[in-house]
Amino acid sequence: MPNRIRSSITAAFLLLAPVSFGPIGCTHTDIATTAFLREQRPIPVEITGDAPALGAPVAVDVHNHMGSVIVEVDDRVDAPEVTAHLIRGKDSDNESMPREDAPGTVTAGYETAGGNASALKATTLRIAARLDGAYPRGSSVALHVRVPRCDGLSVTNNEGAVVIIGTKGAVTVQSGVETGIGGRIEYRSSQPLRDPVALITASGRITAVIDPEGAGQIELDTEEGQAFFGSQYGSLTEVRPGLRSYRGTWNGGKTPFVARSGGGDITVFVKPDAEQYSTADDLMAVFRD
Repeated sequence: MPNRIRSSITAAFLLLAPVSFGPIGCTHTDIATTAFLREQRPIPVEITGDAPALGAPVAVDVHNHMGSVIVEVDDRVDAPEVTAHLIRGKDSDNESMPREDAPGTVTAGYETAGGNASALKATTLRIAARLDGAYPRGSSVALHVRVPRCDGLSVTNNEGAVVIIGTKGAVTVQSGVETGIGGRIEYRSSQPLRDPVALITASGRITAVIDPEGAGQIELDTEEGQAFFGSQYGSLTEVRPGLRSYRGTWNGGKTPFVARSGGGDITVFVKPDAEQYSTADDLMAVFRD
């Protein structure tokens, strides 16, 4: 099938997605976790340290050694909320799982540059999850982080999906850095692209929906699959598309937007109200994540 026809089919399929694939604002990894991921039990998480002052910038740093990560900005919450669930492996049963989780399995705490939190100092919320050898092979942790604001984000995980909704500031995702097995990445933000974004997975599809008011240098690369950037807003110059790569300057910007996968399609769309735009992954995630 010619690339032009294939790209047109992909574009039409995704344009229909808001109508056909789940309700607006649907966080599909939640569906997958509760229905298909063999949820064992919640893991209590207490956030330690001094909470940031009202209006202070907050960054989020997440390390999940094995499992999925959701980070979403939600103006309905007044303070960060972190929930964690233990997920048993495909070949495990309830009897093979530890009855209790060791202290420190999931940790969360505030770190403020220069000591005490103030409106002028940036605070980082650091979250880490790691299962010890008592858990059967294939066990994982599903992390869900809800914050009233996020001024920068770093996520490192293995063998699980990463979903990011509504953040601003620089964003870095590295999936599969320790085990060599990554997961699908989805990024949706109505904040204009002003700071660097890097979405990198050892394996898995990458889907992004970004705001029309942004500008940047688009760099998409996959070892297996296709790379596609689609926008009906602003200008595209210096475009160099390929079957497994895409390069282009969007709206004359210099800010890098980088997506790289070791195996999976990469699709980036520019849409108003990007956070409310459900992608085709919403339905498929129920079966794959």
